[in-house]
Amino acid sequence: MAMTKQQQLQGFEAELIQLDNSPDPLHTWISYISWARSALQKDQIVQLLERCIGKFIGESRYLEDARFVRLCVTHADALGDYHAAEEALRKSRTAGVGSRSALIYEAHAIVLEKLRAFAKAETVYAEGKSNEAQPLKRLEQRWEEFRGRMKRRVERQRKHESRSVHRKALSSVEKNAAPIEPSPPPQKVRKRGEEDKPISRKLAFGTEDSSDMTINTKLAMQDVDAMFNSPLPFEEHKENSSSEDNRMLEEKANIDQRLAVNKSPGIGFQIYSDGNEPRPMPQDKEKAAIINPYSMEVRVRVEESLAEWFAQQGNYYVVDIAPEIEVGRTSIIGEELRSDGVSVAVQKLRSDTDFRFETFRRSRVYDVSVDDARMTMIVQNPADPWELYLLRQLSRQSQGISIPRAVGLYDAESKSYLLCSAYPNLSLSQIYQNERLSKALLCFVVAEVLAILENCHACGIIHGALTSDTILLKGTSIHDAGVLLVHFSLGVDTTIH
Repeated sequence: MAMTKQQQLQGFEAELIQLDNSPDPLHTWISYISWARSALQKDQIVQLLERCIGKFIGESRYLEDARFVRLCVTHADALGDYHAAEEALRKSRTAGVGSRSALIYEAHAIVLEKLRAFAKAETVYAEGKSNEAQPLKRLEQRWEEFRGRMKRRVERQRKHESRSVHRKALSSVEKNAAPIEPSPPPQKVRKRGEEDKPISRKLAFGTEDSSDMTINTKLAMQDVDAMFNSPLPFEEHKENSSSEDNRMLEEKANIDQRLAVNKSPGIGFQIYSDGNEPRPMPQDKEKAAIINPYSMEVRVRVEESLAEWFAQQGNYYVVDIAPEIEVGRTSIIGEELRSDGVSVAVQKLRSDTDFRFETFRRSRVYDVSVDDARMTMIVQNPADPWELYLLRQLSRQSQGISIPRAVGLYDAESKSYLLCSAYPNLSLSQIYQNERLSKALLCFVVAEVLAILENCHACGIIHGALTSDTILLKGTSIHDAGVLLVHFSLGVDTTIH
């Protein structure tokens, strides 16, 4: 008869009592912890790890034992908080644990980097190399990767500062600048023949949940969706139209009235406090600043002006045919004998969405395989290369941002096919609909999404369609819940408006 969980727990505890004469008591503790990680709750596992570390941290025979070093790192990771993890690792290193082990230096430096203590992280890597921690080659590689991230971070800051100075200079001369007549739209460049670059055939991608609902998650997420789905107060500016001006001013007054709700006494917070409410923009400047970046006319004009940019992209192709994509079928995009043709095996349809401009545009998202590599394909009707542009701009200006990686775009007259790195299987809306979203996971997702948006806005790009359906998660646990923000087809590049 199989033992129950409680009987197994009692058996391990009984073994611990009899360890006084054991030549290797740590072995029994490791067996106990290995069983507990799949059988007990997270807080019980943390307590068990703390008991084990507290018992053996004073024994010199285990300070350089790889098993004990790994237990100390596992304990820090299980705490689920960077500050607590940093304190635990610092105490372990102070006690002499793993002074010759690269693992504990790497773990401590990573946590310090997450806490933005970059100078301390650099010091930890240096100490590990000075102590010749093994494997030394791996430690040096991690150190070099860290320095690369720091270098890119400094470059991003310089670009951001340079962009800010440039915008201030432009705004200072904009007042007296003469209007510029728009140049005729350039002809769309079609990449044909031997000079076309083939899509890469070698692709590789590197990417205890509490079920109790501690807050009314569904209602909260519905409120968030409603907020982001509300229309932006943008309208096309029309000269010599007093009725249009009046309507815009009335709409602004309505927005101000909604904001003023939070200024009444008794509300827990204030958007504007008395005395620091922004002054209204003069009417002539306000009209000049109003434009609708979601207007189809504006979008087409911008995309035509970027025709030369699209033609220069290594994985942007203009094709003659627009095949119908069917689940379970293999489709050839482009001419089969041409070097830029690609064969995709369509596995499933992920979503089918209509986006509203002045007309409906359908965007279908599929899971596909290209040369046995799993990817995601976005089919847009009518054709729209805009998402490729935004994803490329973000990937070049902000390293490590959690967005899809644009692999290639096939642009036909009636449809476009955008190949991206594979999307995770779960969206935020799917998780909370199944009531699997804990308060801790929700807080984690909000923090991650805000970090992604901060990176986007630093590059001058607005997502434009932020809902719980465009936030994808790799898992439902804090430890594996990486966040990916998708669907940039409605995004806005503020640097060209």
